Amino acid sequence: MIASGAALSKPLAPAPVQLLGSAIFHESPIGSQRTQLTDMDLTNRQDRLARPSLMSALPPEQMQSMRASADQAGRPISHLAQQWEALHETAAQLAGIANISPEVFDSRLAAFPEMLGDANGWQQTLAWQGVDDIDAMMRPGLAALGAITARGQDASAPALALWREFHHARDAVLAVVQPNASQPQ
Repeated sequence: MIASGAALSKPLAPAPVQLLGSAIFHESPIGSQRTQLTDMDLTNRQDRLARPSLMSALPPEQMQSMRASADQAGRPISHLAQQWEALHETAAQLAGIANISPEVFDSRLAAFPEMLGDANGWQQTLAWQGVDDIDAMMRPGLAALGAITARGQDASAPALALWREFHHARDAVLAVVQPNASQPQ
């Protein structure tokens, strides 16, 4: 046993693996413990020994920038524009359940993809998250409203509450991608 805080006299080498009968055992370099290894353990161990370290020599800021660029390439703005329009179609259905007239998809709402294209990376990220959050709120909300109406009950009050939540969340997303939005502190 090695006392805590004591320096090792020699570096630890990979522990030897022994085959005893049909089982493979691993001997711990510290002490005399033996543990049985599975095929997955052996494969992972061989992969770690064969592969060089995956650490980057780049500073964290550059790695973060590269990841953000890769994320944006994987999620084109046109996809978000389609999701934006689909959310407004869902909101029109919601307005019908709430017994109010549907909102017109005006130029301010239609300009969202253009504003998103001109936005900074942090604004685009927040807009993606916001639209995803709105979608995550609307789907179960509409399902619940469908269940209420299927029972023959009036769903206009909860539909109106969900409609208001949609508008507050949507206005927050629009505020994020406005051209005059400033850098977060």
